[in-house]
Amino acid sequence: MPAGWAPEYPVGPLVLRVTCAEEAALADAVPSERVAWIETTVALAAGEWPAEAGLDVVLADPARDAPLLYDIARLRHERPMRVTIEGVPGVATAARVAMALQLPVRLRLQQPTEATIAELAAVLEGYLHDPQATAPVEFFHSALARRLHGTPLTLWTALERDPAVHRRVADDGGPDPRAPPQDDGFVAAHLARLVADGAECARCRFRGLCAGYFKWPDSSYECAPVVGLLGQLDAAANVLERDLADSADGAR
Repeated sequence: MPAGWAPEYPVGPLVLRVTCAEEAALADAVPSERVAWIETTVALAAGEWPAEAGLDVVLADPARDAPLLYDIARLRHERPMRVTIEGVPGVATAARVAMALQLPVRLRLQQPTEATIAELAAVLEGYLHDPQATAPVEFFHSALARRLHGTPLTLWTALERDPAVHRRVADDGGPDPRAPPQDDGFVAAHLARLVADGAECARCRFRGLCAGYFKWPDSSYECAPVVGLLGQLDAAANVLERDLADSADGAR
């Protein structure tokens, strides 16, 4: 939520959104134990923030903002820090820089174009094989954890879009219209509708992981390119499973 609306929500942890210097001072007024993260821009990231508050640095224009990561990478030694990258052209460039700087990444996706999915495939390749990529890249990291360790999550939770867990407040203090509806059980109901309507989800092998994530807000979105990307991730999980099994056999 915008930092200025924090007093209206006196219970529970908060992620404060700060988009200008004037709002940064408002973040100081929120009790530190309630601040889970501060979401801000790359231009503001190096400013003064409450002690120990984590920073979620959002790159709204990845192609333009990627070089600025070099200037703020040092902040990861001062406080928890993550880079959130919009799933638009330039996402691969920004993700490569963030991975090289060993910064955790969240890919903020909704219904990506085929061109963006091609960039995401390049990000996945780097995440899996680049020795410099030592920090998590979401949603890839959580998808592998689900497959390899049975971690019970979906893309909604991995990307912090499940309204049962993360509810986004708009600048006017009401529910953000760009976020999923704040209905109880929205994700389960959304997936059930898709399956009942005969959408691709009904026969998709990634239904448990995706839970209809890529069918919102437009249920007619064509998932084939996304399914291809998830297939690449699944193939990587197969290789990791074999490696882990071989390692366990060798240790006996």
